[in-house]
Amino acid sequence: TRSVDVLTGALPAQADMAQVEGALADKVPEAALYILSQSGEQQCVLVLCHKSGTETALETLRNYGFTMGQLKGRTGTVEENLQSIEQELSDTRKAREEDKTK
Repeated sequence: TRSVDVLTGALPAQADMAQVEGALADKVPEAALYILSQSGEQQCVLVLCHKSGTETALETLRNYGFTMGQLKGRTGTVEENLQSIEQELSDTRKAREEDKTK
């Protein structure tokens, strides 16, 4: 939007979300952090932030291991993209398992 940046990315699984949210609230009160999904490896998050605070928010999140998501080139709804990503993950896991048995 004109005044809000919508960012996606990931934090390491071991990142303490309460601590991350607290640091973000201290540095950029006009930002909000939402957990989209969690796994043993990472926590996928959505960040909404007023454009004036985006750089500070990113700097703060990077201190906790945040990496930006790559959604460029995606089309369709969020649900369709999530299903596509889940299928890609499943296919990759299956291929790895097949490689282990060779």
